[in-house]
Order: sequence, then C-alpha cells, then structure tokens
Amino acid sequence: MSLLSENDCFVKTIKNFNKRPYLFRKASLEDEVTKNDGMLLSYVQKKKIDQQSKKHLLDDRDVPFVYHEMFDLLNKSNGMTYNTLRKTVESSGLPHHVIERIINIMFLRINEDTLISRHHFYLVFALVGISQNGEYPSIETLEKYKNNLPIPKFQNINNSQLVLSYDKILEINNFLSEFILNSKQILSSSPSLEGTNNIQEHMSVYINNVSGPNAYPLVTSNFWNFNFIIDNVFKDNRERSFLYNIFNILNPKQVLFSVDRINIQLVSKKEGFLLFKHINYILFSVIRNSRVIRRYSDFLWLQECLIKKYPFRQVPLMPPKCFSVNGHYLSVDSAFLERRRRGLSRFINAVVRHPVFRDDPLVIAFLTVPSELSLWKKQFVLTIRDEFEDKVMDDDLGLNFPSSFDEIIVNIRKTINFQIDNYIQLCLIVERLLKYQEGSFIILFSLILINIESATEMMLFSLLINDFISHINQGISVVSKHFLTAQELLEEEAKVLNEEILEDLKCQRDGLIAIKNMFDRKDRLDIDNISFLEKRVDNNLDKLSSLNVKVGMNLLDKEKIEKFIMKDKELIATQKSRRFLVNKCILTEIIYFQISQIYIGKLYKDYAQERIKYTELLAENWRSMEIQIASMPSAFI
Repeated sequence: MSLLSENDCFVKTIKNFNKRPYLFRKASLEDEVTKNDGMLLSYVQKKKIDQQSKKHLLDDRDVPFVYHEMFDLLNKSNGMTYNTLRKTVESSGLPHHVIERIINIMFLRINEDTLISRHHFYLVFALVGISQNGEYPSIETLEKYKNNLPIPKFQNINNSQLVLSYDKILEINNFLSEFILNSKQILSSSPSLEGTNNIQEHMSVYINNVSGPNAYPLVTSNFWNFNFIIDNVFKDNRERSFLYNIFNILNPKQVLFSVDRINIQLVSKKEGFLLFKHINYILFSVIRNSRVIRRYSDFLWLQECLIKKYPFRQVPLMPPKCFSVNGHYLSVDSAFLERRRRGLSRFINAVVRHPVFRDDPLVIAFLTVPSELSLWKKQFVLTIRDEFEDKVMDDDLGLNFPSSFDEIIVNIRKTINFQIDNYIQLCLIVERLLKYQEGSFIILFSLILINIESATEMMLFSLLINDFISHINQGISVVSKHFLTAQELLEEEAKVLNEEILEDLKCQRDGLIAIKNMFDRKDRLDIDNISFLEKRVDNNLDKLSSLNVKVGMNLLDKEKIEKFIMKDKELIATQKSRRFLVNKCILTEIIYFQISQIYIGKLYKDYAQERIKYTELLAENWRSMEIQIASMPSAFI
C-alpha cells in the first residue's frame, strides 16, 4: 500500500461517532482504535518517530522573514493554537484532501486549543507553499525546497492587516522606489494597486506591533517594502523565491542591529624616525572588547585586500592621506587630521556593518591582532584570491535569476551620479552652515558678554542709590551667567550636529560612491568571450559534420576537433557560471544597500531629537534667567 493510500485509510478509519476528526479526540480513544488495528498501530508508531525527526527539518534562522512575521501576526491576534492554524491553512485554497495530508504529516494526537510551536508552524506553512506550487506535500519534497522555501498565499489575511498606511511610511522608501519600482512599470498596473494615486500607500509590511504604542514603522516598513516589491514586480514564482532567499541570507535585523561599533582615537605623539614619522590610531571594538593600534597604511592595505578579494562588492571609501595642489603637498594640520580620523572611522564601521566583510579573516585579524600589523603579515604568506575562484553555480539557480536584472542595473546607473552629486552638495552645505553657526554664536555672545561686563563696571562708580545699583549689578551678573550658558549650549549643539548628523550624511554619500565604484570595477574586470567561443564551437561542429560525410576521413582530425569543442564548451560553462555569480553578487549588494537606507530615517530622526533637546534646554535657561531677574528694578514707582 502506498503512503498516500495508507494515510487516506488512516483518516477514514478513525472518525468517531460525532464525525469529528481523530486529531480532536482524546488519547484513550485513539489508543483503543489503534490497538485493534495492526496497520494503524504501526502507522502511529512510525508517526511518533517521524515527529522527533521533524524538529531538525528546518532551521528557524533560514526560513523567509514572511514566516516569522506571519506567525507573530496570527499569534498576536488569536493565539497560535491548532484551531487558528487549521483555519489559516483552510484559507489557502488547497483541496480538502491536500490540507488533511499536510495536517496529518505534521500533527498526531492534538486538541483544538493546543498551542502550536513556531517550528511546527513554519513546517506547515512550507508545505502549504509547496502544494500551491503544484508539488506533492511530503517530507521528501520539504527537504528538496529546504534552502528555497516558497511563500504561501492565504485568503483570510487581507492587506489591512499587513499594510502600513502612508503616514507611517517615511522617506526611506524613496530609494526603494527609485532603484527597483521604476525598473518594472508592471507594478503600477497591478490589480492589487487599483484605486490609488500613490504606490507608497500599498507598501506591504508583515508587522506585529503596527497598532501598538511602541511601534517603529520606520524600521519594519523598510524590511517588508522589499517583500512587497518582490511579490508585485517579479511575477515568476522562481524569481520571487530566488530574491527572497537572498533577502533572507542578508538577515536585515542582524545587519541593522547586531552591528559592532569601532571607536577610533588619534594618538597625539608621532612614532618613527626623524623624517619618517607616522601617526597611529587606537581602535576600540565594542562587541569584541579589543583594543589595537593601527596606522593609515594598515587601513589602506585592508581596503586593497577587500577590493582584490571582493571586486564586485561595495568596498567602503578611504579618506586621502594628504592633499596636494599642482603637485605640492599641503601641510597637515590638526583640522585635516581630525577629518582623516573621521574618514577612517566611517571606513572601518562600514566594513564591520557589511554582512560579508565583517566575517572575513583579514578583517577579524585587523581588529584583533594586538601586535603591529606589519609584523603579523611577515609571519604568514597571504594569498588573496577572488571570492568566485573555483566556484560553480547551481544549475537550478541560474534558471531562477531575475530576467529584469539588466534593466534594474541600467536604471540604477542612470541615477547614481545624480544622487552622489546631491549628497556631496548636501554635505558641503550642512558643513558650512554648522561652521557659520558655531562661529557666529561665539562672536555674537562674546561681544554681548564684553558689553555686559563693561556695563557692570560703569555702574560701580555711582554711590547715589546704593540699593538700586546693587540690584541692577546683581541682575546683570545673572544675565551674564545665563548668556554664557546659552553660548555653551549652542556650541555643544553645533558640535553634536557636526560629529553625528554630518557624519551620517557623509556615510550615505560614501555608500553611493562605493556602489558607483563597484559598477566601474564590474565594467573593467567582468569581461568574457562567450560569444566568440560559441561561434568557434559552431564552426568546429560544422567542420566535424563535413568530415563525417567524407569517405576515408582522418580520425586524428576528428578527435582533434572534438577536443577543441569540448574545451570550448568547458570554457563557456565556466564563464557563464562566473557571470551568474557576479550578477548575483551585484544583486545582493544592491539589496544590502536598500536595507541600509534605514539609516536615512535614523539620521533625520536624530537631527529632530537633537534640535528639540537643545531648544528645550535654551528655553529652560531663559526661563531661569527671567525668574532670577524678577527682583531687578525695571521702573520707578
């Protein structure tokens, strides 16, 4: 008896007198049924063994994020019981016998109110998605799709539960719409978008706290807008699964929140001989709890290694070692050293944020080896190779690669220079504004304090009305004190905006330039001669066919041509494999860049909070001054 017929017999036999499924009955009745039927008893024992093995079928960290958010959504609304899961599965549109098949694969002896674990929920959802793709639901099929799980669709989960309103979607979505939405106009004509004048209103989110008081729409909307784009832009199921797999590998929550922070301090004392002195930097790693000393050339070496090993990834920018005008190097002052320190900080923190770079052995050694890096490099023979060397693509993945990849790249490259220019201008304007603000405040308040002190000295000579003058002098001292406090607050605000907000803007600028440099390296290094080889193979095949027609052909010539054909076909396969791996890498980097755009929202949020903070402190300072000078004479009675 086949597994399917055995299962059908099992479900049919164990219906009770109320016609309730066996899954809802008590254990004693189940034992009574199975005890009298040897086939069913063996099936139940087999199910118990399989139940233990199912715990290791899927790794919860590898399932798509949609699974996580769907579980949180249903668990929050009704509690994740068997009854809730059953109703959800029944809304998938699958035939009744397929639903029974999925349920009976996963559960044995379970009541309606029994709570379902997250892992079993993922397994059921995976089987539903597999069934909707036309595959037969089984453990073997689940193993087949283990690394490329499909996304199931359900009728009872509508957009109102999974979509953020427009007022909750912030500026971060602009980059997503520019880079991907514009590349597929089919999205605007999708039936699910009818009746709207703004694509952003339907950015789909799977979110568990959207209506709660502590919801963070900026963070969650960035995650799940990408899922919405995948579902609506890429209609092919294989393309969607491919992109979901990439998005899942990047793990946005880990990319954004489980990030090390490297603090860099400048060592004031130079080291080295008379004419060859250099500046050292102390690097503090927060997560690794390490402290190392590095010099500028060490940072430059790390960047060169990353470019050599990962030429098709967005390697961060390095600040210049010095500036020159017409071949003459400018003097290195404290202001330039501080700017270079900040540039190095942006570089190394961008490296540790990157999901691939931060696990590279060279990066780990750079951040943890306590000795000088030059001495450490002498102890090893470092061989740095391209990350795609000796790698071969999976044939199935090549079929699932998005067909619109070239169109997306073209659209990105059309706008990248414009975005870079915008951020360069924005950084220059903000930097000049902060310097002007800081300098003008210092001059203005210095003049005010000088005039106040002069006025105080002028008042001291009068002895006509001692009490009157003493109150005036006390009031002026209070005013002087509060003006000094205001000056300190404004200077502190300008310093915070300069060190944090401006640096965040420069990080966005550097990220865009890194993307452009990645495309430039691709144009320079990703070169193949596939078309030439294919033409040569065709010509050799024609020669081979002509030789076969001839009478008394030379076997040596035939073997020679066959070897040429096989060699060229191997080269074609190798170059196509590399092309696919490079394109997949570029696509992954673009997705990572989209995820990292959440820092734009954080940037403006921090800016608003800092302005509010210092505005309130200034208001409190003036309020305190008003109270303290209340006794200061202001009129004669």
